[in-house]
Amino acid sequence: MSNLDPAFTAGRSDTEIMTCVFEGLQSYRPGTLDLVDTLAEEFEVSDDGTRIRFRVRKGIPFHHGYGEVTAEDVRFSFERIAGVGGFDFDSAYEDDWGALREVRVTGRYTGEINLKHPFAPLFITTVPMDRGYVLSKRAVQDRTEGFGTRPVGTGPYEFVEWKPRVHTLLRRFDDYGGARNTYAGPGVWDEIEIRAVPNDNSASIALTTGELDFGIIAPIDGPSFRADPNFAVTRRSTVDYRFIGMNEAHPKLRDRRVREAVRWAVDVDSILAAAFDNAFDRATAVIPPTMDVGHWPGAPRRKPDPERSRALLREAGATDLSFRLTTSTDQQNADVVCQVVQANLREAGIGCEIEMQDPGTFFTLGGEVQRSRELFYTAFSSFPDPYWSMVWFTCAQVDVWNFQSFCDERFDDLHRRAARSLDPAERDRLYVEMQRRWDEAANTIWVAWPTEIYAGKQGVEACIRPDGRMLPADFRRAAT
Repeated sequence: MSNLDPAFTAGRSDTEIMTCVFEGLQSYRPGTLDLVDTLAEEFEVSDDGTRIRFRVRKGIPFHHGYGEVTAEDVRFSFERIAGVGGFDFDSAYEDDWGALREVRVTGRYTGEINLKHPFAPLFITTVPMDRGYVLSKRAVQDRTEGFGTRPVGTGPYEFVEWKPRVHTLLRRFDDYGGARNTYAGPGVWDEIEIRAVPNDNSASIALTTGELDFGIIAPIDGPSFRADPNFAVTRRSTVDYRFIGMNEAHPKLRDRRVREAVRWAVDVDSILAAAFDNAFDRATAVIPPTMDVGHWPGAPRRKPDPERSRALLREAGATDLSFRLTTSTDQQNADVVCQVVQANLREAGIGCEIEMQDPGTFFTLGGEVQRSRELFYTAFSSFPDPYWSMVWFTCAQVDVWNFQSFCDERFDDLHRRAARSLDPAERDRLYVEMQRRWDEAANTIWVAWPTEIYAGKQGVEACIRPDGRMLPADFRRAAT
């Protein structure tokens, strides 16, 4: 983990730990994407989708003696991320609540969420997921910047300890208020320890030696675990995506023909075979077919064409071209991916130097690190609505998460329209058009829509959401 403050979470590990510690007004029934009321006793949405009346359950305690949940905690939690109501707050996730006008407190346990306009993802992902968690106003104010590593929630497990690169320790909350007991049941584990494991190969070793009960394994290790009667193996599709990006703002890559030359040089099928043992689906755009809305079935599936690359470079007057390809050491088999790309580029007459960076450096947002990027390989996680796959590549995210420096006003306009439409068919059409425009910019080589492969000891019944996220608090002892 790195930060469990919903305004500053940095990745998947954070979000999976947070499911144990925090609760929102609504959530998903464990192992599904079916919405259920959690902290909310009542949750009523107006016909136009711009007003939500809620009532929180009485007597739901926060961890560490911070009192019960009130409507004021709801107001504080949502307006804080949105940067409204007097909050001048710089959260990368402000857009999750970008439609929020105000949260009006009408009583100790009642309130009204008022939106400036409809926002379809709010009901699908914002409220039931990370940015919908209700925080203790007093705990955030007491712990200030330290809240992210000493969080306070209402969930079935309270945060005990974080040792960087070692583990995160959670303990069952003895005074748990039971907001989710009607659909999930109480936690069965006295403690949950989430180990920091540097890569999937290390996880495989830790599982076989008994250090771990459950974890993600490398695709190549799947057959051996399936053959072992002591383990159960689970495969789950995700809505995540892996890609090779090109920084359009860098002088070497401003010419679209150069970017096209790079794109035609790379052999994605060879990457999938060498790095992932063909266990992942090849991505052709950002939205996978497992997403209900936004998949582009006609997206191009390019085959490498080194001669075409050379012709484009000659046309662009780009001779003796060489790039630096950066990635982070925590990416699964990133070294293999980069070595395949390096060989592909060499065949097209393009030089390539590989630079493996620690995650802290690679994911530094903005500044010189961002401006100096040329080619890069990374993976982004997403949520089960296309908005969250697109938002990081708008103009506002340049010098933040938009490493490609891709800025297209038409793309941004389509993004706004799709978010405000409550018609799934209209949203589907708009997201496909966005992906067409993105493809025309030639700044991204889509690699994979990854499938997570989990292995666990027999006797541990895992709970995993349809988007591939683990829910440790809902793991159970398997029936014998």
